[in-house]
Amino acid sequence: MTAVPIARSQDAVFGSHRLPMNRQLQEAPVVLAILDGWGHCESTTDNAVRMAATPNMNALWQTCPHTLIQASGSAVGLPDGQMGNSEVGHITIGSGRVVRQELVRIGHAIRDGSFQRN
Repeated sequence: MTAVPIARSQDAVFGSHRLPMNRQLQEAPVVLAILDGWGHCESTTDNAVRMAATPNMNALWQTCPHTLIQASGSAVGLPDGQMGNSEVGHITIGSGRVVRQELVRIGHAIRDGSFQRN
């Protein structure tokens, strides 16, 4: 998962929204929406999500704080370049950290020799 950096100005950045540092944060409901299979890509070529009419999602995107996360490769405990899936994504989000998946753990064990000693 990629963290959003704090801007060098007096504003904090949350997704695409700016919050002045002198403004108090108030408790409010938070929604974690996981949209399996709903990737983010600006291109409309071969992109069903971008080609579809999505007025509700478009309105939420424009009016609500949001961020994007990396859901493949080492960001979710898989080898670099390996496509993620629902299971590893949910494990990563649920645990709040990267959990190395079996393929990565086996590869590491082969490289460090512990696989042969098992």
